Amino acid sequence: MNVPLRIFGLVRPGEHRRTYAAGLVVGGIMAAHALLETSRDALFLARLPPTRLAWVYLAIAVVSLLLFVAQEQLVVREPGRVRSGRSALATWLLLSAVVDLLFWSTIDRPATWTLYALYTWSGVFAILIVVGFWTLLGDLFSVGQAKRVFSLIGAGGVSGAIVGSILARALTEYLDARHLLVAAAILLGLTALAAWILLPPSGLSDDDRPSGLSDLRGPLRAIWLRPYLRRVGAIVLLSAVTLTLVDFLFKSTVAAMVPRAQLGSFFASTYLVLNTLALVAQLFAVSWLIRRLSVNRVLSVLPMLLIAATTVVVLGGGLLAALLLKGVDGVLRHSLHRTALEVLYVPLASDLRARVKSVIDVLGYRVGQAIASLCILALAAVGDSLMMTGLTVVALAAAWIGVAGTLERHYLGLFRETLNGVAQRARLNFPEMDLASLEVLLTHLNSADEAKVVAALDVFAEQQRVHLIPALILYHPSRQVVLRALELFTLAGRDDFQTMLEFLLRHQDPDVRAAALRARGWAFGPSRELYERMADDPSPIVSTTALVGMVSFGAPESAAEARTAIEILSESGTRSEREALAACAGVVVTST
Repeated sequence: MNVPLRIFGLVRPGEHRRTYAAGLVVGGIMAAHALLETSRDALFLARLPPTRLAWVYLAIAVVSLLLFVAQEQLVVREPGRVRSGRSALATWLLLSAVVDLLFWSTIDRPATWTLYALYTWSGVFAILIVVGFWTLLGDLFSVGQAKRVFSLIGAGGVSGAIVGSILARALTEYLDARHLLVAAAILLGLTALAAWILLPPSGLSDDDRPSGLSDLRGPLRAIWLRPYLRRVGAIVLLSAVTLTLVDFLFKSTVAAMVPRAQLGSFFASTYLVLNTLALVAQLFAVSWLIRRLSVNRVLSVLPMLLIAATTVVVLGGGLLAALLLKGVDGVLRHSLHRTALEVLYVPLASDLRARVKSVIDVLGYRVGQAIASLCILALAAVGDSLMMTGLTVVALAAAWIGVAGTLERHYLGLFRETLNGVAQRARLNFPEMDLASLEVLLTHLNSADEAKVVAALDVFAEQQRVHLIPALILYHPSRQVVLRALELFTLAGRDDFQTMLEFLLRHQDPDVRAAALRARGWAFGPSRELYERMADDPSPIVSTTALVGMVSFGAPESAAEARTAIEILSESGTRSEREALAACAGVVVTST
């Protein structure tokens, strides 16, 4: 199984177990959800008109928001308790299996409230389990790993959805749609066991949980005060409203054109094809697009295609046009769109990301779904709801593209803000850079603020891209910048800065001259003539560095002379000379 992963170059040593486990668990979740989704759609539309979907959309939004707030308050009441995301996920999966079995035992009764409850439960399941799973991944993977492995883990989820659709298609040939709930419950139980055994615990405690989550005013204020986060929230909200209306358009057309007895097999077949296409997109298109296009362009792909497909539906394309519209949604929503949204959170500082991500996801999606349900009810009252709903989708998708178009400037601004904060930290687990981020980083190398330049150098080192740092950085007026650049060049084994060393060996700062002397020996080999010349330098740190170089790399006769000089310095040298000797000795020990 390592072979295909290595082909895509996404998973690195030490990440395989977590990636495989996460892909397997999300695959089980999505397989169960595919069975649940097929069952609920077939049962609901067979007995109720599609206009009633507006009420279940609204119910899903309200119940999800209430559960979200209740969950946060529960954490507040139990401070200090160690939380394991793995345990919480496994528990929710088992409870979901029980709920599915309860619906299976009651759904065939004449009362229609069970149909509303089942549809509402399916939406609540998606927000509780899927969002909870991705939140757990935020604890298991660093932001630097996210852009590489999330798309591959997402492919595991799409593969699971394909398996679920195949099971649904096979079972609906012989059984009533309600029996798919039993298969979903069995899958959820097995997935809960896999999550408990295979996923590592997050190890987070409630003390690590940002306090702002317990009070929604904190995260909401953080979102409102940051233009970037406002736009991320707007995209989530607009996409939720748009995609909910798209779902209504599709199901309204299906209910009008597909016989009720064939709804189960129709939905199972449709979802199977869509999930298969989504897997192909996830494996061969998503990572390529994410790495090569700016974030605003990636986020504009889905709404642009929705506008085109909705236009065909509005012009009377019938069931085929509705399938095309649902195809765009089904293929790209959980592959390209979801991955792009996750990438939007990558540049955020970890504490800020923890405070706002779940709030934007839950409030954005569910408030958007509530708005969409109210739109459907209002449009139904007007009359030609299909035409008006299609036009509304086009307008919302256009607004979605407009907001995405303003995102890049703020995305890069956030990158700069995060980068500036690096100057105050010794190390940084920074996300892997796209082209736009790299341009910002190179710009920082020209800054007059040495802290920003050193921070940029540190990020290049963390990303193992020291080869991209211009060698001319060694002419920077800041000694700290030059010293750090020399260190990185030497450790990276670069050999394109030799001509700059002569300039640095005459630098007015003795620390720079000493560092240049060390770099000359490590990177290009020792030079007896150079060591002898620099041994006469008036600075103790430079002359001592030269003596140490002669001992380490020089000819036997010169090494003996240098060793004698060092012994004299260690016994009777001045304080500055002894400090220089100690510093050089430390450098030699470190280098070896």
